[in-house]
Amino acid sequence: MRRTVLLLSVMATMILLAGSVALAASQLDQEQTEAPLSVGMDANYPMAQTFTAGVSGSLDKVSVHAYRVGTMEAGDMLVSIQTLDESGLPSGTVLGAGSAPITDFSTNAPGGWVDISLTQPASVSAGKSYAIVTSTASASPTGASFYGWGMAYNDPYPGGDAYDRTSGQWAVRTDNGVPVDFAFKTFVVPDDKAPRVGRVQPANGETVRRGASVTANFSEAMDPATINGSTFKLYKVNADKSTTPITNAVVTLGPDGLKATLDPFGTSSRSLRVNTTYRVVVTTGARDLAGNALDQNPRKKGNQPKVWSFTTGR
Repeated sequence: MRRTVLLLSVMATMILLAGSVALAASQLDQEQTEAPLSVGMDANYPMAQTFTAGVSGSLDKVSVHAYRVGTMEAGDMLVSIQTLDESGLPSGTVLGAGSAPITDFSTNAPGGWVDISLTQPASVSAGKSYAIVTSTASASPTGASFYGWGMAYNDPYPGGDAYDRTSGQWAVRTDNGVPVDFAFKTFVVPDDKAPRVGRVQPANGETVRRGASVTANFSEAMDPATINGSTFKLYKVNADKSTTPITNAVVTLGPDGLKATLDPFGTSSRSLRVNTTYRVVVTTGARDLAGNALDQNPRKKGNQPKVWSFTTGR
């Protein structure tokens, strides 16, 4: 009986610790907290605030300073995190989304802060800009139901701009010609997980044709600036087990950041040598978009590179 109680106590402690870690993981990243005025928003008149992420990770919550006006016809407030198009406007490509019930909002101006958890968190990268787009579940036929989203004059938030959408077009929001920013906060779970190399070609120990290229698939999108000939290397293994680097190799990273390709001889027509063993190394200089270094074996002390070998046929 004593052993069972002890086991249950340990399990309860572990659950509490896991819960505390989850609660502490999300941290405030970006904010604009001034809201002396507000402007009306509903399904027919959506609004957006662009922002620049300060850390890479999973954006799982936003807060808006707002209140509801009139009847409850507008319904819940809808929020999405979108990418920006080439003009810096919300693109319509949704990375994450959530909603808050209309009953969470005060009916008295200027309202207050309302947290909106994203049921679909958005993956964001430090230094990249996105849009918080707000709308409502319904449109009020009489226009008697909407939300007031708090705003401040003179661009107090330097990392983005406020926009509204009329006649299907986004435009910078101003008040009597003065640019404004909406009141918002973003919360991000920082990405501190080291990337790893998954599937590789040729596979370890495989015998392949002499014209083969080498590919490495990563567990998450990598920083293109860190995937190159200095971090993705090919060596010829000599008879005495020493190695000779292949210096003409050309390394490229796919547009999604997940797959790197090493062409052993670039634009040259040369092929790998016949019946020869080659060693491939992806070094810990390879980093993900959050700056985390590659660690192929987290159970070992320090970051570990990915190393494998293959052999050519005739």
